[in-house]
Amino acid sequence: MHAMRSNNLDLTFEDNVAYMTVSGEVSKEAMAEGLDWLETLTGVNDNFNIYVDMAQDDFDGLGEIRQEFVRVGHMLRAVPDTDKCAVVTDSQFLRNSAKIEGAVIPGLEIRVFDRDETKPAEKWLKDESLIEATPKAVQSEAVKPEAETQSDNPWDNFSVKDLDI
Repeated sequence: MHAMRSNNLDLTFEDNVAYMTVSGEVSKEAMAEGLDWLETLTGVNDNFNIYVDMAQDDFDGLGEIRQEFVRVGHMLRAVPDTDKCAVVTDSQFLRNSAKIEGAVIPGLEIRVFDRDETKPAEKWLKDESLIEATPKAVQSEAVKPEAETQSDNPWDNFSVKDLDI
């Protein structure tokens, strides 16, 4: 499947994962083209997962990022054969919105990852192990708590790095 590139919306397909990068306001035409691209992909592949990359710095404000994520949500609803969607973002608003979106789209599991968690996001989408074998000395350092900049809200502090599997 050929990649689709337009102003602020890039779609590629590799290893049974559709990669979507939204880097600013997406025109209605580009969004329609993206929906067509995903529908074509659905016709070619029975089941694939989606990786959405939305960096907060690519948007002028919360209103713009909210509007674009609503559009991405419409795209996700249009792909019924998708089981998983990883949303990679540094926006707390998008992280929380994605969790809500995941609760209202039947059959679609959405997980949110920080910008520095691209590898775990891809591994999760490909059903690969998120745990790598490391020496015990390194494991004990990895368990140490982060700096005291955490929020009282447990959703704000959730990170794949914190999973104990």
